[in-house]
Amino acid sequence: MKRFSLLLVVLALLPWQSDAITLYVHSNTPPFEWQENGHEQGFNLEVAGLLSDSLGASVAVERLPLYSVIERLTQDPSSAMAFIADTPIAQLDLARSMPLLPTYASAYNLVGAMQIERIEQLLPMRIGVKRGSFIEHYLKTTYPTMTLFSYTSNEIAFAALSKNDIDVVVSEFYCSWRLLKLNSHIKTASPPLLNANFYLMSHRKNVEFAAQIDQFTASLYRTGATDALVMKWMAFGKERLDLGSIKQRTFVAAIVVSALSLIGLMLTLIVSYKLYRKGKQLQIELDTRKRAEAKVNEVSRLFQSVLDDLPHGIAVWHPNEGEIWSNGKLSHLYQSCTLTDMEGLSFDIHQQIQRFFERPQKQFHEIKYQGEYWQLQLHSVAEERVLVMLEEMTERVALRIEADMTSRLIALGEISAGIAHEINNPLGLISQSIRHLQHYVVDTVPVVEEMAHKDPNWQLLGLAPQEAVDEVEYQCEAIVQAVQHMSRIVQDLKSLSRPKAAVNFDLVTLHSVIDSALRMTANKTKRVELIRSIDEPSLYLLGDEVQLQLIVINFIQNACHAVAQVSSPKLVISAGKTDDKIWFSVTDNGCGMDASVIKRMKEPFFTTRRAAGGTGIGLAICDRIIQEHRGQWVVESRLDKGTQMRVIFDEAIL
Repeated sequence: MKRFSLLLVVLALLPWQSDAITLYVHSNTPPFEWQENGHEQGFNLEVAGLLSDSLGASVAVERLPLYSVIERLTQDPSSAMAFIADTPIAQLDLARSMPLLPTYASAYNLVGAMQIERIEQLLPMRIGVKRGSFIEHYLKTTYPTMTLFSYTSNEIAFAALSKNDIDVVVSEFYCSWRLLKLNSHIKTASPPLLNANFYLMSHRKNVEFAAQIDQFTASLYRTGATDALVMKWMAFGKERLDLGSIKQRTFVAAIVVSALSLIGLMLTLIVSYKLYRKGKQLQIELDTRKRAEAKVNEVSRLFQSVLDDLPHGIAVWHPNEGEIWSNGKLSHLYQSCTLTDMEGLSFDIHQQIQRFFERPQKQFHEIKYQGEYWQLQLHSVAEERVLVMLEEMTERVALRIEADMTSRLIALGEISAGIAHEINNPLGLISQSIRHLQHYVVDTVPVVEEMAHKDPNWQLLGLAPQEAVDEVEYQCEAIVQAVQHMSRIVQDLKSLSRPKAAVNFDLVTLHSVIDSALRMTANKTKRVELIRSIDEPSLYLLGDEVQLQLIVINFIQNACHAVAQVSSPKLVISAGKTDDKIWFSVTDNGCGMDASVIKRMKEPFFTTRRAAGGTGIGLAICDRIIQEHRGQWVVESRLDKGTQMRVIFDEAIL
């Protein structure tokens, strides 16, 4: 502070002028002069400000390239100045002050390139320099044969070096030191090659202004202000002091703090008001809650009495504590060891409940106990709680068995009708033909008798004539009786065909349907490569299991017929789930179908295998069953490539 006080005294004694001073800046190198956020700052700017204060003038800052600054200072004798580095032996034709700061110039090249010990080693190289700098002037005058590339800034020269457009850059230390931090692939290639100083330069003919500058710089040294400025701007951690940005950030921070304080105050008022209202509501809610609790207790007692009166066995289980509540009904079933599933396999309720805790999804199981049927339902009701319900369903099972039998008879009747239709026509033809044959035999009797009278040794069919006639008549009668018998059988088969009965749908899984169908067609599928591809472990739908099996059986049989002539027959059974739909498909690599066959394949009695015994009723029955189950049947087939039969159903909601 003492040094700056002395400086102010000295400045007051310096000659005074009121003209504006132009300060040309050309560098963007901290800590001397650089621009950040539109604010010019640095050591040079502060020195220029002190000079303008001492002269009672203002400072106008103008930023130009170095060569333009030198041209302006050389041509314009007005009060303009700039901080420029130069060698002690002047290279620039400008008035200059006492030296302010020392510096030097070195060579810089790419990492891994050769080191340079003497300036003469640069002669065969391509050298980049800053246009207008003391380095350019010195090298041009001292080494006129050097290959120099002038750039408007050292940044551009370093970029050219990075692209190998030049071999080396010779630049002033402070600027290069800043650029080395930004270009890790460039290194210092030499010791100092040129020594220089920073001077405050002006037009040589403006002697008065140059004298004022020289007197000012001398006063800086006398008062020690130079040391204070160097300590301020060059000390460790001060190189990038950005007063403008600090002020801006401080201002923004103050606005943010004020805004937050205002928001905090508003929030406090809002919270206080809400707490006031909440306090009034709490008492109302407390009274309401007491009344609600009384109603809940009343409803709980009523609900408990309803559960106790239900015929179903209801219990709540915990994975570790076991049964934690029960209505006391059907407890003997929980403890029974003679429970079986619908296929007669042993069924353990406790084991099934433990499995439910491992995968808590709704489950329905049908079990049998002493000739009666029960449905076990498992539902997740709370965290680690399962609701177990046993419902008697003996009557429903009986109705379902009856419905299954009815469905089987309907299917058999439709098949029988097809068989009867195919047999009836040839039976009629045989019957008509044999009647004609009997008339022919009667007409031939006089002829046979006449022949036998003429030739007593004549034989017919190796027999005596009368015996042969009797044998033919006997065989004809036997054929007539056989045809009549077969006609009765056809009529019996026709009687099996009757109107559809209502279908009783139950919860079934595609797994069981497919497994049963594969078992019943094992004799055919053993001749092909069978691949099962079923994604989901449990695919449930509501339907008739036997009828669904009939669909799969028909698809498998048709697929086996289609691959009969294929060298490597393959059959793929797939099932899966897409959104709320479940599906199964049967795919083969057989002969395939064309569009005309696909269009007619659902017609009753249409078949492409008539010669091989096909009846044409299998897929017609499948179509009826799929419609009854509200399913969608998708057929994809290509000749000599194969066929895929795909059926899509709604998934059952458990």
